[in-house]
Parts: sequence; structure tokens; C-alpha cells
Amino acid sequence: MDVHAAQRRKIRELLKEQSRSQEWLARKIGESKQNVGNWLQEEAPTTPRRAEVFSRMLEALGAGDLDRVLIPAGFRAPMIRLAGNVPAGDWGDPLASEEFVEVTDVKFEHPKRFAAYVIGDSCSPCLQPGDLTVWHVDNNPMYGRFVLAQRKGDHGCTVKELTFDVERNRHVLKPINPSYTEPEDGDGWGVIARLVGVVFDNDGLQMTLYQEKGLTKKHLSFRQIILD
Repeated sequence: MDVHAAQRRKIRELLKEQSRSQEWLARKIGESKQNVGNWLQEEAPTTPRRAEVFSRMLEALGAGDLDRVLIPAGFRAPMIRLAGNVPAGDWGDPLASEEFVEVTDVKFEHPKRFAAYVIGDSCSPCLQPGDLTVWHVDNNPMYGRFVLAQRKGDHGCTVKELTFDVERNRHVLKPINPSYTEPEDGDGWGVIARLVGVVFDNDGLQMTLYQEKGLTKKHLSFRQIILD
């Protein structure tokens, strides 16, 4: 059942009446244009985050008094496996955890996905220590994506941008923070997952960035617009 149908219809009407764009609305509520477009098109079950976002969109358009969707008692928020911490620095301890963590959107639920907290700042400002990241198991992602790599031998892990060095004719794990250098290869490494989601705090409000094919620097630059 699409419990947000009335809200979705009202938001589209208000945007047209006020000559506002979805891009304007996205900036107003601190979300990406892509997310706003998806929310206004998709028919999906309600979640605490979805209900909260629709309320913020209506408030931004001056219609905050429209009946809000109530979250049913006993509603189960999406849960995915929490694989501990992932180091955004040099190679760190292997992932090891059997806990689960609540996430903000049902699209994060997937048998090939897991969550982990970022430690270290080699990918700053795109990824910050304490960010909750969501990963999709993938050993052959596209270049330009943030990936989780695992070193052979000790299985140490690190988060970096995956690029290709033409001169050396090889894959490269590139840090974003210029104070860091490319991590030592040791016995070699392989990619085990691509980054598809980041959950972070903005003045007490939980924000989410999501990209099915993998997040890039361009995607995460939107985060800086929100925080600046």
C-alpha cells in the first residue's frame, strides 16, 4: 500500500504552483536531487526515514499541517550486518563482527550488503571518521568508486578510491586526503566491496547518500554542500 500517495501528489502540486524545482526542494531539505526525485516517483512501504522526509518536504513548501503518515506500532526498521570498523588509512584489522545495525532505508537491505563504521581520514572530506558506510559485495567495481580492499596474507582492510594508473598499467588504491600516500601492496590485494551508502549526522539530523552502482567523489561532494 502506498501510504504516501496523498503527500506525493500534494508536493508535486505545490512545486508546480510555486514554480519550484525538485532541485530547489532538495537543497531546502538537505537531500540530493536524485533522492527527492526517487521519493516523488516511487511507490514504496513507509519507513521512519521516509515519513520524516515527506514531512520535511511539506514543511519546506508551507504545508506542514497536512496529515502526516504515522509509523505503525511495532514497525521493524531495516537491519543489516555490522562488520565492525573499516580503516580509511593504512591497512587495518580484518572485518570481524556478527552484530546487526539499524539503517535508515529499506533499500539498504540486501543479502550482499553489510555496514561498517569509518576510522581514519585518508578519504576525508568525502568520508569522515564515524560515518556509517554501507557496502555491496563486489570484486570488480567500476573505476572512480570508493571500495573496500583486502590485502592477501593478513587480510588487512582499507577504504580508498579505485583508479587505474596507465603508466604502471595497474589498479591503484588512491587516498583522497593529500597527506596520505598509496598504501603498500605487501603480498597483493583485491577489492571485496563497493561503497553504496553513507549515513552521517548534520546538526543532529541523520542524512543519507546512496548510489546503487557505487559512490564517487562527485556523489560525496554533495555532502560538503550540506555541511557548508
